[in-house]
Amino acid sequence: MKGKKHLGSYFAYPRFFVSATEVTLRRSAGFRLIVVAARGIKGAAFNHPFPLEKAIKGGLLMQLRDQVAKRLRNARIWGGLLEELEKEIERIEGKENRAAALFELGELCEEFFLRKDRAMAHYQQAFKQNPQQPRALTRARQIYREMGNLEMVATLLGLEMKVSGDADRKKEAERLLGETLLDAREREKARPHLEGASRNWPGDADIADALAATNYDREDWLSEAERLMGAARARQAGDPAMAARMWFRAARIFHIEAKTDPQFEECLRGVISLSPQHEMANFLLEKILAEQSRFDEIVALEEKRIDSLGDVQSKIDLSKRIGNMWLLRWKDKERAVRFYGRALTLTYRGTVDAGKAFPGHLAAFNVLREVHGAKGDWAPLLNYAELGGFAPMSDADRAALMLQAGRMVWREMNDAATAKGFFAEVARVFPENEELAAYVAEFGDPTVDAAAPVAEAAIRQIARETAAALKGNR
Repeated sequence: MKGKKHLGSYFAYPRFFVSATEVTLRRSAGFRLIVVAARGIKGAAFNHPFPLEKAIKGGLLMQLRDQVAKRLRNARIWGGLLEELEKEIERIEGKENRAAALFELGELCEEFFLRKDRAMAHYQQAFKQNPQQPRALTRARQIYREMGNLEMVATLLGLEMKVSGDADRKKEAERLLGETLLDAREREKARPHLEGASRNWPGDADIADALAATNYDREDWLSEAERLMGAARARQAGDPAMAARMWFRAARIFHIEAKTDPQFEECLRGVISLSPQHEMANFLLEKILAEQSRFDEIVALEEKRIDSLGDVQSKIDLSKRIGNMWLLRWKDKERAVRFYGRALTLTYRGTVDAGKAFPGHLAAFNVLREVHGAKGDWAPLLNYAELGGFAPMSDADRAALMLQAGRMVWREMNDAATAKGFFAEVARVFPENEELAAYVAEFGDPTVDAAAPVAEAAIRQIARETAAALKGNR
């Protein structure tokens, strides 16, 4: 079978992949997707798109995402689906209705497709269609933040303050605007907004620290920064929270006055050593490392950050967010799939329904397939697909995953026999899927039990190669 030669390199992957022992045990127990309850295959292509225009006009926005998700999960391939949805939305009458649909599509792009670039475009269009609804601005601003574009974040926060009719929302936007301008090295512009935030939240330590970073003596800035560094070192053992604050105040001064000074990095690392999840400290450290092309150090920093979290869901969420960041900020698919892969492994080995733990798990598998498949590195993908076969998830999600895997194994790996087990699960849930129909037309009903001995032989062969790969990697 094509792809077996890659097993050795696969089991040398980082620790968050499934162990070879676990793979062998799962396979020796039987690939349960091979034998499924027989069900009639009608062979007709799935061609029943949900009428978006009707959904909007009928006030069914709450149902829209579920219905669209069903259509996506039944579709033959991922490519072109977004374009179809976009064309349908163009036909919706009324600016408010179209804006609502665009916002929903933006959320779908973010959560289901992991396409924040497309989400950004839809949020911008939604705001243009209905400027009185600032929620699209908020989501667009959050994406710009993940991209690292603080200037656009500040611009959209200023716009939110103008268009929002909610007093509390305006106060929060002003606070965020002051902090964003400060961290974009716009000290003087940040000060009035931080002063306003200080009046609204008089006891807030973060605002007090940010405001202090706008009021130091610029003629003697180095003395102030070094004083704060000394205070941070003195407090690290007894009061780590206060020490982290001192380190970050010093870091902000260096960022404004001398961002290339090595002490700037020292201050940021001081913050993160005491507070691993400090958002802005991580952001600024990643930024200066990227400017020096120290990308492997960024990966190590992010891995350590994930490891410091206590619960699985937080690790999934952060892994996904970091994967998004690599795509958005640096257009780096190779490093993005490292973190998407970690999120997938945690999700598929977990106890929570995959669609809830990681709504974009199907899209993540697709991105992994694009990257690993381009190199002919099929073993990790087969492993993810098998993990998904045992993971807690809805029948629809499992069938959608098996459809991707079956198509990959059949059309890209040229292994129709192994693909049969994946298509058997598709037949159980989506008997009218057109990709399944194409497979059936060429190879017959995948639910026939005669496929099991062939599959078991393949499983035994993979187990033998796994053991050999492990031995060679010791």
